[in-house]
Amino acid sequence: MRKYLWIWVGQVASTVGSALTSFGLGVWIYQKTGSVSLFSLNLLAYAVCGLLVMPFAGVIADRANRKWVIVLSDSGAGLITLAAFILTVNDWLQVWHVYMLTGAGVMFSTFQWPAYKAMIPQLVPKQHLGRASALSQAGEGIAELAGPLVAGSLYVSSSVGLKGILFIDFVTFLFAVVVLILVPVTRHTRTAAIEGKPSSMRGDMKQGWQYITQRPGLVGLLVYFVFFNFFLELVYPLAQPLLFEIASPAAAGQVMSQMAVGMFIGVTIMGIWGGPKRRVNGILIAGMIGGASVALVGLRPSLLLITIGGFGYYALPPIAQGSSQALWQTKVAQDMQGRVFAIQSAITYSVRPLALLIAGPLADQIFEPAMQPGGLLAGSLGPIFETGPGRGIGLLITVLGVLSALVALAAYFYPRIRQVEDELPDAQS
Repeated sequence: MRKYLWIWVGQVASTVGSALTSFGLGVWIYQKTGSVSLFSLNLLAYAVCGLLVMPFAGVIADRANRKWVIVLSDSGAGLITLAAFILTVNDWLQVWHVYMLTGAGVMFSTFQWPAYKAMIPQLVPKQHLGRASALSQAGEGIAELAGPLVAGSLYVSSSVGLKGILFIDFVTFLFAVVVLILVPVTRHTRTAAIEGKPSSMRGDMKQGWQYITQRPGLVGLLVYFVFFNFFLELVYPLAQPLLFEIASPAAAGQVMSQMAVGMFIGVTIMGIWGGPKRRVNGILIAGMIGGASVALVGLRPSLLLITIGGFGYYALPPIAQGSSQALWQTKVAQDMQGRVFAIQSAITYSVRPLALLIAGPLADQIFEPAMQPGGLLAGSLGPIFETGPGRGIGLLITVLGVLSALVALAAYFYPRIRQVEDELPDAQS
């Protein structure tokens, strides 16, 4: 795994740099406008622009040399960061600039993702795919934990500020590109059947879709993740407001850091263990426990319960996602992985914009009023969840956690999903 580890280090550095920029630009928008809606528009731009180019990114990852796809993707994203740095240094930066830069940056980064994911089986033996998947998630965990903490300190520093954060991000992109150029990676081969046929971009995307639809177990897993991720995506914009209702910003930040430690515990377990032999069990059982953990977060206005539930919320995904990634990498032919993984990701995360749009209204207009003293649900559920500010959000989070656990349980009883590893042979390398 030596080649992969070198590339992983470069990508982790780049991911952390991007997390610094994301946090810094978010704070800048909120300080500039004082508007949660304008702040959320930046998240929406990120989600929508990534989804728009994902299917094309998968086709490019299968057609071209994956190493150079990542190099060009990182280079483009780095240039976008450099443009943001120039605008900031000259005091030209506007809110609409941030939306455009975010959209353009995520488009470049989206081309990197399927190529990077599909390149892992070229570098790592099949028996170590679970560990490699855990490492790739560890990079995301490092960014999620370190990004806000480091960026917050740098942002308020008179000697660093937003312009310093952007410069650091540009340097991390440069480092990742240099590492990729220096590490030799053999180009993947395409099968004769595919090489012998002239193909269009649309034809390649159709071929990736047909590859999935011809395998009922993979279709079942795809449907499962659509519903499971939808419920958890709804939780994401609710967690911080829930904390802010019962804790100071400093205490809330401490709790969030403690919860994020769970991701490193999950990654460590996955890295040492490699996941269960039957990877579908790792996906679904972790999903059930993760859903129960989310339900615990909203149950009572207690920092201890939120920390315990949040710890589980962060600790279980590395096992579920690592098992899922290893399963797909084992069952999907290497020359099809880029477009198949891109379609898988585009469909799975297509629910993210919808979740971002409806989470706030669900909490503010339905659940919060219902759980205030005298509200519609205060008499029946108040003795369990308590009433007052934030308790409607807590109830909503608990409902979403229960629903996600039930989706995982239902998927376990669907034979095509439970037996996917038996019914679908391993793909040829």
